[in-house]
Amino acid sequence: MKTICIAREKLYLSEILAALILSCCVLLVSCGRESKAGTPDTPAADSATAVTADSTSKAANDSLAKADSVKKAEEQKREAAAVPVEVAVIERGEVHDFILQNSTVDTEEGVDVYSRQVGEVVKLNVEEGRRVARGTVLCSLEDDDYRLARDKSKVNYEKSQADNKRFKEMYEKQLVSTKEVEESGYNLEQARLDYERSELELQRTRITAPIAGVITSRLVKLGERVTADKALFRIVEMVDKITVIQVPEREISRLKSGQPAYLTTDNLPGRKFTGGIKRIAPAVDPASGTFKVTVGLKDPQGELRPGMFVAVHIITDTHPNALLIPKEALVYENGLAHVFIVEQDTVARRMRLEPGFSDENYMEALSNVKERDQIVIVGQNGLKDGSRVKVVSGLFKESEPLADKDLKTEKNAL
Repeated sequence: MKTICIAREKLYLSEILAALILSCCVLLVSCGRESKAGTPDTPAADSATAVTADSTSKAANDSLAKADSVKKAEEQKREAAAVPVEVAVIERGEVHDFILQNSTVDTEEGVDVYSRQVGEVVKLNVEEGRRVARGTVLCSLEDDDYRLARDKSKVNYEKSQADNKRFKEMYEKQLVSTKEVEESGYNLEQARLDYERSELELQRTRITAPIAGVITSRLVKLGERVTADKALFRIVEMVDKITVIQVPEREISRLKSGQPAYLTTDNLPGRKFTGGIKRIAPAVDPASGTFKVTVGLKDPQGELRPGMFVAVHIITDTHPNALLIPKEALVYENGLAHVFIVEQDTVARRMRLEPGFSDENYMEALSNVKERDQIVIVGQNGLKDGSRVKVVSGLFKESEPLADKDLKTEKNAL
C-alpha cells in the first residue's frame, strides 16, 4: 500500500510540473508575438497577456488543490484502515505454581441428629438457620406411653423400698432369714434400675442438640412418625471450616502440613479465601490412587457456606518478579500462545510467548517481551503481524498477584 501511495504522489507532482511548463510556454509565445507586432505597449496586448497569465495561475492552483485533496483522502483512508485496539502495559508481579482440585466446603464439626425413640413428632422448636447451644431441645415426640411406663416403674421402686425396709426390721427380730433379706435387696435394686431406665426413655422423647452450631437442615415434619434410623436435623459449627481434596499420589512429595493455599468460587467472583494444609492422610487409597488432604480455610466474614463448590489451589512454588501477561491478551495458534505488541502506537507485531507459571488472570512470559511493552487486549483476534492499529485507550493495569502475605498461613491459625 505504501508503494502505491508513493507512485500516486509522483504522478501528481508530474501533472503540476507539466502545468507549470505549459504556462511558461504560453508566456514565451505571447512575448514573441508582441515583439513581431512592434506594439508591446498597446492595451490590447496587455489585456491578452493578463488573461493568459490568470488562466495559467488558476490551472496551477487547481492542480495543487487537487493534489492536496487526494493526499488528504489517502491519509484518511489509511487512518480508516487502522484497526482500533485497546492495550495494557506489561508489569511485573507475583505468580504461583499450584495443584488445583475441586471440592466442597465442610466444617470440622457437623452431625446428623437422630431419634433414639419411635414416636410421632408433636412439637418443633427450631428451624433452619437458627444457632443452637448444646442440649437445646429441637423437637418433642409423643410421650404418653413412656410417661405411664415411668410412673409404673416409680411405683414399683417405691414398693420395693418399703418391702426391703420391712424385711430388714423383721430380720432384726429374727422373723425372716438372711436369704429373704438379700432377695428383698435384689428386688429393690432391680426396681431402681427399671425406674431409671423408664425415666431415661421418657427424656429421650425430647430430641436435643449434641453440639453447638447452626441448623442447616430440618428433615422432619410436625406429626411425622420417626424411627431410630431417620435423621431429623443437620447441625454444623460454622467457625472451623475445611475442605477435603483427593490428590494423586504422584504429588505427595510436593505437599506438607502448613503449606499455603487459597480458594476461589464461581458464587463469589473476584473473592479469594486463604488457608493452608491442616493434615495429610498417611496412606494412599489403592482404589483411586489418591490420598486425602484436609485444607483449613479463613472466612472471617462467614461468606463460605457448607456444601459450596470451590476450586482449591495448593501453592507449590512462587515467582515473585515475573512478567505478567493478562490472559485476555493471548491468541493461540496451533496450541502456542502469542501476543501483539504495539510499536509507536501504529503497528502491531505478533510475538510468540514462552509461558511460565499461570493463574486465573495472568500468564508469566519468559521471553520475547519486556516490561512496559504495550500489548493488545481488545481487538487482537483480527490482527496480523504488521497490521496498522489505532490505540483507542490504554488500560494501564497494575499487576494483581494472587498470593500475598496472607497466604503464608500460620500453622497455629489452622
